[in-house]
Amino acid sequence: MRSRPTARMGLALGALMGFAYLVFPISVFPGLIVWVLLLRESDTRLPAIAGGLVGYGVAVLVLIGGANLACASDPTCVPLVVVPLWLALGLVPLALGLVLALVARSAPQDR
Repeated sequence: MRSRPTARMGLALGALMGFAYLVFPISVFPGLIVWVLLLRESDTRLPAIAGGLVGYGVAVLVLIGGANLACASDPTCVPLVVVPLWLALGLVPLALGLVLALVARSAPQDR
């Protein structure tokens, strides 16, 4: 199977959006607009969507996991209270992205 540039583009943009969401939550909306504009230009949308969801999910999980890990060794730190909610914010897009990636991989290629 060839590497798909739209999947790499989706991974990069998804990871950027995941980080931006945790730093400044309202930044997801401009990111979604950019993502939709890039998808309009793409001829193969499914790998880009899958890459975006996987990138977003991984970025959220890594940042939340890193924060909890750093907080575990610091007695003055207060850990996140709603960990299941934060895990769901990362795991649901990651799982959907992996399912879409499997569907995109099994789909016949026109080229």
